[in-house]
Order: sequence, then C-alpha cells, then structure tokens
Amino acid sequence: MKNVLTKEDRVRNALEEIDRFADFGAVYHDMEGRASALMHGRAFCRLCSACVLHPKCAGFCRQAATSGAYQAFAVGDIHQSRCWLGLTFLVAPISVDGKSVAGAIEIGGILLPGELQNVQHQMLSTLSSIETKRNLALFVSSFQGLEEVPAVDLDNLKSFLRELMYSTGLLNHEVFESNNALWRQQKRLYEKALPLRRLSFEERRKRVLARIDDVLLATASGDSALVRESTDKILSLAISLAENGGEPDLKKLKALLLPAVSALSMDRLIRGEKWSKVMALHSNWIEEIGEWDDLKKLCGWFEKIVLRASDACGPVEKGNEDSLPERVVAYLQRHYSENVSLDSASKSLGASQSSVMHKLKEEKETTFSRILNGIRIKEAKRLLTFTSFSLSEISRRCGFNDQSYFTKVFSKHVNITPSEFRRMLKME
Repeated sequence: MKNVLTKEDRVRNALEEIDRFADFGAVYHDMEGRASALMHGRAFCRLCSACVLHPKCAGFCRQAATSGAYQAFAVGDIHQSRCWLGLTFLVAPISVDGKSVAGAIEIGGILLPGELQNVQHQMLSTLSSIETKRNLALFVSSFQGLEEVPAVDLDNLKSFLRELMYSTGLLNHEVFESNNALWRQQKRLYEKALPLRRLSFEERRKRVLARIDDVLLATASGDSALVRESTDKILSLAISLAENGGEPDLKKLKALLLPAVSALSMDRLIRGEKWSKVMALHSNWIEEIGEWDDLKKLCGWFEKIVLRASDACGPVEKGNEDSLPERVVAYLQRHYSENVSLDSASKSLGASQSSVMHKLKEEKETTFSRILNGIRIKEAKRLLTFTSFSLSEISRRCGFNDQSYFTKVFSKHVNITPSEFRRMLKME
C-alpha cells in the first residue's frame, strides 16, 4: 500500500527543497491563521525570522502572504510584492484541488539592486512606531546581512517556486496555468476594447462578422500566433459592446460569437470531415456556449475551440511532446550563457511551462532549474580547468550575472568554491 503524503508533509518537503536549491528560507502560512507560521531554511534571513516570530509583526507578514496567495491564484502566476517593511517577497498559493486556496508559501527578505538606502529608511520609519529602541536595534542588525538579488535571479526564483509547487502536488498545475491564460487574455482584450467603445452597436456587429473570415484564414494557416491575434479582434469587439451598466451582457456576447462558432463548424465540412461528426461537434459547442456564466471563461473557451480548429493544434504537437525533455536539454546547452528562464525556454520550444516541467519530471526525474545549473556548472569546471579567466568572467560566460550567486550554486553542486576547485587543480 502506497504512503499518501498529507498536505503538511508536502509543505515540509517544499520548504526543504527551497532551502536546498534556492539559497532562501521560506515560510508557510495557514490561510485562517489557526496554525503558527512554519519556517524552514538555513538560508532564512535573520530579519524575516525576527519578523515571523514577533508577536505584533507576525500578523503583518501573514496578512501580506495570504493576500498575495489569493492574487497569485486569480492570475495564475507567482505573486511578487513588497512586505510591510518594504522588502520584496514572492508567494505561491497552496491549492491541491484547484478550487480553493488553503495556504501560502512565501519567500521573503529579498533586496533588489540599488534599494538598500530607500528600504532601510522605510524600515526604520515603520519600526520606530511600534518597537522599543532595544528591539529596533535587533531588526537593524538583521537587515545588515541581506544581499542584493539581481533581477534575472529573481525571475529564475519565480520559475523555481512555480515548478516546485507543481512537483510537490501543492498546486494544481492545470487550473493554475488555465487561470494565467485567462488573465493574460483578458488583459489583452480590455486594452484592445477601449478604443472600440465609441462605435455603434451595428458597426461593432458588422466588424465581428467581417473578422470571422480572418479567423478561418488563420486556422487554415496553422499559425497559432495568428489564430490568437484574429480571435482577439473578435473578442475585443464583442467585449466592447457587451457592457450594460458596468456589467458584461453575456447574452449579447454569446449572440456575437454564435456566427463565428457556426462558421468554424462549416469550415470543417469544407475540409472534408463527416457531416455527422461535424453536426455533433456543432451541437456540443452550442450547448457549451449556453452554459457559460463567466465572461473570462467564455472568452477562454472560444479561443480554445478556435485553436483546436487550427492545424497548429493537431497531431504535430503531440509528436513533439514525446521528445520534449531532449529538446529542453539541447536548448539549454545552446543558451545556458544567456538570460534563460523556464518561461523563455518553453515559448521558444512551443510548449507550455507545465508540459516542460511534467515531462522532465516524468522522463528524466529532474527539474528545469537543476538541468540548467548542471550545464552551467559543467561549463564552469571546464573554464576553471583550461583557462585563466577571472571568476567574474567565468560567472558571466556561464550565465550567472552575479558572481556571489555563481559561487553559491557552484559550492552546492561541487561542495567546494570555484577558487578552491582551481587551487586543487594546480596542486595536482
């Protein structure tokens, strides 16, 4: 009988992984505040430790983390914000079932480049109003040990945290990725819809009908980017006229989309699909469009059926997924010296981040971050052995913009620093 991990077990595993591979400590917050915050990590900075354990300040930390978790879940992305002291923090929601947020994992105490003076001033100002001079000195001394984190490393930390939440089962990747796709789509659509509101109802209706031909041409081209662009044009027009007293009028929006849905069905007939199959599909679409009661999900559904009609979403993608891990490794071997991230690699390979992460875990039993760092450290060893480049130059050539971060990653992989590695070679 298999041992089933509890949520608490998964949380502890996640905190240990963050400590082991991200050089940061982390804290878990229960959404209801019924349980004490759970900290873990040798790398957990003294400032955050003092804050989380403080009788007054702990509530500020939990409130910021739990609020960020709800926002992160809504937009389907790791939430980045500033804590009550002015330092940057990242938070991921815990949602195993994909329906509700049950907790938050926070990585905090992040000091961005060039922020030392401003953040220190804000921290002193904030703490002075609630702390005694003796305790204030404790916070200030803790702050002195913080190191700046370059922007590229912060992006990689976000990718690592998202990947970790998926792999530990603390976050439903399908729901989270879907939320992110819907949020990005709505952001695009509302920006495009703003200048269309001056158009009359009849003019908007005519434009929607005219755009249907663009959608059909895009699906025939097999270009998924072109499909999204043409679909956005229809949806932004529909959204711009689907307003009634500030609330979306879903009846109007559905009425505008129905001709496009019918055109997609008829296009399948023209391409040679069986009448019975097309009519069954058309009936399903009509039934589905009638059931949606949420604007965002309706727009996401329409884009999805258009993409399915495109040749770009056929068997070719499925075949590519079989060799996805090898393609990821090959891509990183070519681009490890660049500002590469899970997001940029996935887009270049034409795959979703969740596909990349799950294929790597399933077929190679590893993560994107470990592969990337492994390739970089291998190259660093080669340069340390066969060149006289400085450590800063080797760091740059291997894709590390910060030499101190390079030293930390190298030390974790090799158990000695780059300088010690080079000295050891000379001794031999």
